[in-house]
Amino acid sequence: MPYFMIRLQNNLIMKQRDYSIDMLRGIAIICIIIAHIMPPPIVFQLRNFDVPMMVFLSGISYSLSSGQKVNYKLYVWKRIKRLIIPTWIFLTIYTLLMYVANDELLPKRLIIEYYTLDTTSYVWIIRIFFVMSLTAPIVAKFTSRISVNQSLVVLIVMILGNEALCYVHDGWKWQMLIMNIPYLAIFTYGYMINKISKRNICLTFIGMMLIFVLIEVVLFLHNNSFVPTQAYKYPPRLYYISYAMGVCCLSYLLRTKLAKITEKLQLKIFFEFIGSHSIWIYFWHVIILDTTQIDSLPVSWYVRFLFVFASALLISYVQDNLLSYVVLNINNQPLKKNLLTFFRG
Repeated sequence: MPYFMIRLQNNLIMKQRDYSIDMLRGIAIICIIIAHIMPPPIVFQLRNFDVPMMVFLSGISYSLSSGQKVNYKLYVWKRIKRLIIPTWIFLTIYTLLMYVANDELLPKRLIIEYYTLDTTSYVWIIRIFFVMSLTAPIVAKFTSRISVNQSLVVLIVMILGNEALCYVHDGWKWQMLIMNIPYLAIFTYGYMINKISKRNICLTFIGMMLIFVLIEVVLFLHNNSFVPTQAYKYPPRLYYISYAMGVCCLSYLLRTKLAKITEKLQLKIFFEFIGSHSIWIYFWHVIILDTTQIDSLPVSWYVRFLFVFASALLISYVQDNLLSYVVLNINNQPLKKNLLTFFRG
């Protein structure tokens, strides 16, 4: 297939995607990158909905792509190829580059934690996405058997139950286990969003923000200062979830208007690329951060952000074009498909 035909095929795939979802995913990945370059406290707090937003959008995306029975073993293998193998490739590149930069290998314990995703470092988010993808078919089957209102009650119980479970034990393994519960609730809400009325989404937004404000007032009176939701992120507590879910609901309600604004600003192609290449943009920004140590340089936070984000975006763009060129010379269709899955996501 000629190179220009591959690019045309990619453009056709992009047109089939929901641009508003790619736009929101782009905003979320930008916020994640901002978090890692040490912005001012107010900026850090405002963007602290990013990971829940990604999980929420994953639920929406799954609802748009599902609808037929799947072979679960085959489905799991596809998720491994789309999430785990790219992560291992990234970690191999990361480990080698860190060795070149520091002239020493990462500690064996750290490498094992990274490759098994048993960490709170950068790749923990991949563990969350993988767990959500494994439970997605179960979520689809469960929600199809009960009403939307009953499903929402279950989600409320999950979030409140998680809050109670946080007091049971404070060990890392326990926290790693229960932190899946609130993210599963967020994923499920995203999956059901097309069945939930606009009125109920508005009520969810109002309810979540009221809970956030109420908890913040209590924390402020106790600490005599504003307590960021980040303090309640590992594992996600109601304070963290309420703010993030409130922003998710508001963003979803405004997505059409936001999409039109970005289109008028000629940013559609920009957000489409970010939305469809988010995993490798995320990986490259980690490598750039840790190899350049830019977060320790005495420059403004937005300068650090622009450098890291622009670099990750540029490398991802070059990678995507090289990938399209490489597959031209491959006649083995399974290999071609796997390469596209590993390096494009």
